[in-house]
Amino acid sequence: MYFDFSKEQYMGRDSARELLDARLPTTRLREMLGTETGFDRDVWRGLAELGSSAVLVPEEHGGLALGFLDLALLLEESGRALLPAPIVETAVMLPLALADAGPRLQKRWLPGIASGDVVATVALGGSEGLPLPAGLGVRAHREGSDLVLDGEALLVPFGEIADVVLLAARMNGSGTHDVSLILLERGDPGISWERVEGLDPTFRTSALTVTGARVGPGRVIGEPGRARGTFERMLDAARAAIALQAVGGAERALQLAVDYAKVRHQFGKPIGSFQAIKHTCADMLVAHETTRSGAYYAAWAVDTRAPDAGVAAAMAKALATEMFRSVAGHAIQVHGGIGFTWEHDLHFYFKRAKYLEFALGTATQCREVVAAARF
Repeated sequence: MYFDFSKEQYMGRDSARELLDARLPTTRLREMLGTETGFDRDVWRGLAELGSSAVLVPEEHGGLALGFLDLALLLEESGRALLPAPIVETAVMLPLALADAGPRLQKRWLPGIASGDVVATVALGGSEGLPLPAGLGVRAHREGSDLVLDGEALLVPFGEIADVVLLAARMNGSGTHDVSLILLERGDPGISWERVEGLDPTFRTSALTVTGARVGPGRVIGEPGRARGTFERMLDAARAAIALQAVGGAERALQLAVDYAKVRHQFGKPIGSFQAIKHTCADMLVAHETTRSGAYYAAWAVDTRAPDAGVAAAMAKALATEMFRSVAGHAIQVHGGIGFTWEHDLHFYFKRAKYLEFALGTATQCREVVAAARF
């Protein structure tokens, strides 16, 4: 069996790295902290020109009609560059959800996703927290053929700049596992946004409040209350995507630590020659490489709809985000005092690691998914 990526997939990775290195150095990332949105449409369109948002979109809607595995290395590069954009939501979650939608919704949104003209986000958990779908914060009830929505979703990535929001809601009076998937557009009545300041200043999040918002059946993916299968496939893919981003971020943090250990001298020698530093970097490398293998397996499992896809994605997400946080923390220690300063880049990686650690379920909650699985 062949266990490597294709030449074309590696070429896509290299193109993405070249673009992100040129257009999104950390100097540009710091400039974006002072902007209103924290989002760079030029970078977004550049990635779209490489096909990043078109991978899962069918050809008839301008996409590449490829699989999730073809996105794996691009997602890894987005983590390495600390991409401040909802790429998981736009390139992964919404196309997978729209695969189960009617032709009208597909025609409305998929061409814009493929071209990079549409920025999407996904609104899930509310104040009740996780696990999902029990923790969905928005409830829906029927009034005639419409659905009326009330509630809130917290920590919605880049919600204030998104053109479309994929909202997951539960039907009033239904079981805790019934899910409705609804598309909201910017400017819809009954929705409001409030920025939520998080630990990671490079990744903007907002709280979505929905008060009596009315949507017709043309905005609902599938049947109301019967989108559990679509929701779970989307969630599995998103967790695998986050694991890949964590692997990419950890690779960069490790590289920064090793490069510094080669040039920083103490007692007349590079600190990388000291056993404590060498062992720390070696441990970081082992943790990173073993976890990368798990993230790649999860990507394959999601791509092939393997029976253990949900377990593999949850396991990869738990291990990769913990590894990223640990590697970023040790990289800071390798740098000593300078690693703790605002002027150094490592704190951005540590903060992104903490954000990813909680996104779509903590490591403990992901392990509960694994523990509850029946093989």
